[in-house]
Amino acid sequence: MHKVLRATAEHQLFQVTAAPYVVLGTDLRICGVNPAYLAATGRTRDDLAGTLLFDAFPDNPEDPTATGVRNLAASLERVLRRGTPHEMGVQRYDIAEPGDPTTFHPKIWSPVNSPLTDADGRVVGALHHVEDITAAHDVLDPPSTGADAWNPARQPPAGCRPPASRAATPCTGPSCRRPS
Repeated sequence: MHKVLRATAEHQLFQVTAAPYVVLGTDLRICGVNPAYLAATGRTRDDLAGTLLFDAFPDNPEDPTATGVRNLAASLERVLRRGTPHEMGVQRYDIAEPGDPTTFHPKIWSPVNSPLTDADGRVVGALHHVEDITAAHDVLDPPSTGADAWNPARQPPAGCRPPASRAATPCTGPSCRRPS
């Protein structure tokens, strides 16, 4: 494992944050997971350490419309190739019941993938961050029944929130000024 990946996975902030994170090598092998990620996925560190991401979290074989693996793989490939973060927006990605790979639970996630680089700026892995937004999504957009229960065309685009670089820029325009 590259020393940058190890240092990231062992860093105190990585371990104590309430946000779920996983450290991935360039081969998409899981190099580190934090407790929040384990809680969000119902897995143990032993379940995931050293496993290829899509072996640990395959698409739901009972859902012919599943796009989780394809979309996440494309995002991670983009991050590893370009060396820039990628916000995926809202993504359905069912996960198997721990200990029962045949029973999947519907999950809605908000994933963000970021490159991890060495001192020379070379991409050596990726930091995968997910938020389980299933409950909020169900409240805001209750699932219908039948064939229309999940329609990807109804999902908001990836740009639902401003990019991190734009969010940190202070507003100086006329609409931001306070009246005198």
